[in-house]
Amino acid sequence: MGRLVAAWIVFVVCAAAPGAADEVESDGGQRFFEAGVPVELRADSLEYEAGRDLYVASGGVRIRQTDRELRADWMAFSNSTRQGVASGDVVYTDGTDTVYTEFAEFEATDGQTYCWGYNRDSQLGVDSLEASATPLPVSGNLPFVALSSGAYHTCGVTASGDAYCWGRGASGQLGNGSTDETVTPSLVLGGLEFETVSAGSTHSCGLTTAGTAWCWGNNDNGELGDGTVTSSAVPVRVVGQP
Repeated sequence: MGRLVAAWIVFVVCAAAPGAADEVESDGGQRFFEAGVPVELRADSLEYEAGRDLYVASGGVRIRQTDRELRADWMAFSNSTRQGVASGDVVYTDGTDTVYTEFAEFEATDGQTYCWGYNRDSQLGVDSLEASATPLPVSGNLPFVALSSGAYHTCGVTASGDAYCWGRGASGQLGNGSTDETVTPSLVLGGLEFETVSAGSTHSCGLTTAGTAWCWGNNDNGELGDGTVTSSAVPVRVVGQP
């Protein structure tokens, strides 16, 4: 079952880029993108299939690198092999010439996560507290497949199911056992394998691949759902689950 890969937009926006293109060629040998240069992926639907570690994009697929752009009806990209295919009326332009093909194969290097917007609490994950109107690479170079931006912190899940958070941690919302602020993504403790995470204002919650919900951070009003009003800097299991 696929799940939507998306960024929650509050005061900061984050996006996991599919990577830098090594090579994109048509069956006629046309070189599409330059090696080592980041590409941007957009589509009407973008899902991540955890079981196969696969991104699947459909509807208005656009892969863009500076003034070069490849458009297709459908695309699949393996996060583990870093290889992908695009098909269905594939159109490529470099700003001058246009190439038409039915099928294209490509490879990519490790992806990079970018954040932009408000940054007073280090929620962009960069060595600065200045806001940014342009995307900045998050430190640590972790391959996130899902992201969530809260008011003062950001969380992400890697392909292996590890959750990381960064930014303000005063209420324990980073889940790393500390209440310190951190610029670099910090591993959420507990050894849990997450499917998704959601960063709130002063707390966070996540759903594991086993289907159980866990929360951490401020609990003054019962936000953690564990039957108490005691805050926690590590994940606690939401009560009432099987």
